[in-house]
Amino acid sequence: MKQNSMASSFFILHEGKLAVEINGVVKRNIEAGEGFGELALLYSAPRSASIKALKSSFLWFIDR
Repeated sequence: MKQNSMASSFFILHEGKLAVEINGVVKRNIEAGEGFGELALLYSAPRSASIKALKSSFLWFIDR
């Protein structure tokens, strides 16, 4: 997922590992059980960060 792209889904990481990048800088990692994208789900807002898979991952999602 790319920062500033339009979004409408919330994601929960089931397994794997993801990096959260803002303006190309890694801010934190997402581990299994954590979610992201709540602003997109609630407001259809553009993505505030990019998400990069650090290893093979499986995600659940809820679409607006």
